[in-house]
Amino acid sequence: MPLVVMVSRDMARLLRGNKVGASEAAIAALGEIEDALASLPALRPSHAVADDSRLSQYFQIDGIDRIVGESLIARLLPLAGIEAAYWKPETELPGL
Repeated sequence: MPLVVMVSRDMARLLRGNKVGASEAAIAALGEIEDALASLPALRPSHAVADDSRLSQYFQIDGIDRIVGESLIARLLPLAGIEAAYWKPETELPGL
């Protein structure tokens, strides 16, 4: 089950490698996020080609266990640029 991280639009641009016009505060926040993610599987865009800026804000991490993920969520949520961090729910068929 992947861990989903939703970031601000500015942080999404930074995480995708676009530092044009980024403030020093945003770049510092990016460093804090990268520090929190060190030694974990890569944070990757949930929607690789996202023309919609809302979709470009979603990233995910695959292959981490629940305990590590819960610790990461606790570290990420207080950081600037992070809007949400949660486990993606399992896909289920609609109930009848």
